[in-house]
Amino acid sequence: MWEGESALRGHAENVRSLSLNTQTSERIHWAVDWLFKLQVSCCLEELSVAYVGQGWPSPTAIDHYQPTFKLGPFSNQLHAVSLKKLYADWTECTFDRLCVLKLSDINTLDADSFAHILATSPMLQVLELTRVRLSSRLESELVIPPNLKSLRLCCISGYPLGYILQVLAPGTYNIKLYVDKVSFLDSNVRRPKFRDRISKMTHAIRQITHNITVLGVGCDVDILGPVLIAVAVTLPNLTNLRLEDVELFRSGLAGIEDMIKKLPHIKTVQVTLARVADIGSFKDVIQR
Repeated sequence: MWEGESALRGHAENVRSLSLNTQTSERIHWAVDWLFKLQVSCCLEELSVAYVGQGWPSPTAIDHYQPTFKLGPFSNQLHAVSLKKLYADWTECTFDRLCVLKLSDINTLDADSFAHILATSPMLQVLELTRVRLSSRLESELVIPPNLKSLRLCCISGYPLGYILQVLAPGTYNIKLYVDKVSFLDSNVRRPKFRDRISKMTHAIRQITHNITVLGVGCDVDILGPVLIAVAVTLPNLTNLRLEDVELFRSGLAGIEDMIKKLPHIKTVQVTLARVADIGSFKDVIQR
């Protein structure tokens, strides 16, 4: 039981947005029960629920256990949904009004459930998937929400990315792709396993190459070069390159500069939390 429930009960019909961050699954179940009891009068439009388990996880951690959040009773009225480390009863839901869907750190999403989400969300405009492990799909029919404008794919490795594209049909939507060390977890630049993951990633990207307008890269220095070479040169419509949490040596700067010259539509290069080993070379690149 939440201590503030009694105070909120009298105003429940006015609640439009609910955000919940919890370390225990009991509070997840409490929120479900509370919302379910309000299903007749509840006017909830925005829902954000994050389950962090026992302690705050590292950026690369995905717990095996993930509680289930029952969206079914009120899914039709939601405009925006954000779930982290939670599984939902997707096949029992329809999202007639859903415009924004963000899923993060989910390891239990099968491809058929993902297809159901897309097929029952005709108003969906923004879809964001971060560290989502999607399984393969038996059926081959592709699905696309007719109003999808922006697809954000963050820290997803080659295999899950390929599975996503087995479900999501090509369209005119823009794609923002963010690649970091999570995409090549447990790999080493000197090992065949690393090269295989680069190959799988680039193979999947070639299927959506004309849709990608933003590429974000946050990798270790030994991974950054191969990733940029393998990925970026296949993106003719790229307009924005973002480098985050990277270490920039002279050779890396030269490679980035050469790559930018090969991208005809690049307009913006953003550098955040970078460690610059050669200040002079960095200034020269900026001035050019």
